[in-house]
Formats: sequence, structure tokens, C-alpha cells
Amino acid sequence: MFAGSKNGWADGPEAINVLTFVKRLDKQMPGFEAAYHSLSECAHPNWRGVSGLYSKIDRENFVVHYGRSLRAELAGNEMANALVGGLLTFQAGLTRSRMRCPHF
Repeated sequence: MFAGSKNGWADGPEAINVLTFVKRLDKQMPGFEAAYHSLSECAHPNWRGVSGLYSKIDRENFVVHYGRSLRAELAGNEMANALVGGLLTFQAGLTRSRMRCPHF
């Protein structure tokens, strides 16, 4: 997963799409894919991660208000759940690694 190419390195591994990895992990740990997508929404500059968190639409007056904490409760709960899920996934992977390599 750390190295690879879709351009066909003669002596290198083929690149794995991260979503393929996420979907496989979701089969072992249901909810992982949802958490991944939730974190991606905030980590990448798109509507949800930027404007969605820092704006509130006043449809009646055709105005958009920008500022901090306009959707803090929604964002906080969603992010906390996703981060806890990520930590639990890491812990499960670490435990499996230790079981396979007890002297590591």
C-alpha cells in the first residue's frame, strides 16, 4: 500500500486504490467506510468540509452567514465518532500484529 504504480513498473507492485482497501476493511469492521468518508469530508476542501461547517444558509432572505461554530454540534459529534472508530481500528490492527509477531 505504501508503494505502487498504475503505470506498470516492471519490478514494482501495482497500486491499490484506497477505496478498495477501505471497502475490504469495512467487511471486517462494519462502519469503517462510513467513518472514512466522514473524515474525508472534513479533511478535503469541499462543500461539507469547508462551507458546510462554517456557513449557515438563510433561505428566506437569500443570505449565507459565515463564521465559527455555526454547525459545531453536528460536526463535533460526527468527527468524534469517526475519530474513535479510527482509533479502535488502529488498536485492532495493532493487536492482530502483536498476535502474529509476539516478539516484535
